[in-house]
Amino acid sequence: MEKGQERSSPHILSKSAAVHCKLCGNGEGLWEIHYPEYVFRSGDFEAPPWFGHSKFYCPACHFLWTDAFKNMDLVEYGKKYVENNYDHQRRPTESRMACAPYLLGKLVRLTGGRRFLDYGCGYNTTYLYELRSRGFDVWGCDISAAVNYSRFVLQLPFENFPDSFFDGIYSLDVMEHFSQFGEDFKNISRILKPGGYVLHNTISLDEYWKGDKEPPDDPMVWAPWHCSVFSERSAAMLADKVGLIFEGTIRTRSDTGLAFLFHKSGPRLSSRFHMLHKALRLLTLYRYTSYFQRHYVKADKVAAIHGADATAAKNGI
Repeated sequence: MEKGQERSSPHILSKSAAVHCKLCGNGEGLWEIHYPEYVFRSGDFEAPPWFGHSKFYCPACHFLWTDAFKNMDLVEYGKKYVENNYDHQRRPTESRMACAPYLLGKLVRLTGGRRFLDYGCGYNTTYLYELRSRGFDVWGCDISAAVNYSRFVLQLPFENFPDSFFDGIYSLDVMEHFSQFGEDFKNISRILKPGGYVLHNTISLDEYWKGDKEPPDDPMVWAPWHCSVFSERSAAMLADKVGLIFEGTIRTRSDTGLAFLFHKSGPRLSSRFHMLHKALRLLTLYRYTSYFQRHYVKADKVAAIHGADATAAKNGI
């Protein structure tokens, strides 16, 4: 990571903040941490400036959050996110296109189901149509007014899905952006079939916690748009509140490296030809992954090599 400007470190303003935990309601010993303004740069990528804000930490449930977006409804938050985070939201789609099939494969193995949802798909909808063209019943939804919506990509909260509609739901780098996480998880629980699974690829506070003397200072925790940073303890508490079961974390092939796994109690999602259906869906994902490697990853590598050769030739190297 490259520093875009000299930054002061996050610092603890209080360990007895006059607030109650947004998740568990605890009112004792809550931290207030000030995160100053910061510009994040990494390689060719630069995020819009992160404004100074406070985050609060609850030692009872090990949950970190900010109230920078307090009292905003989903529509207003979606507009605010686009206004302040537009460039970041339009980052290259390759990470989602490469990682989503891996998460889908996990859900197929767990459920044997047929219909799945990318919750918070953003602009990265190309792979949804790639998979749909191969017969995979995958959908998307988001809150941003700037996303190209369609029959298979719905805009929350104006459009929504029926109860018990999906066998599995997943997200990529979305759960940490849930400002009103209770409402999102209630909706997720509602549209998930009994016996279904939810897989949220996200950051975990457990990965960044530095102990009881200093606040976490990693950019993944610093960002104001990462407004709900869960640990395994707080994820389990959230699950209990919305009627889900927290199954722990799994490792993923993503920048965060892990995902929270949730389960909705109910009969196992199965059918007479359960194993055959599962095998066919996994084969579809394998074929897509091979296509992605050929047409995106290798093509980008070849283009980079040709670009380097052209630059060398121009410079007479």
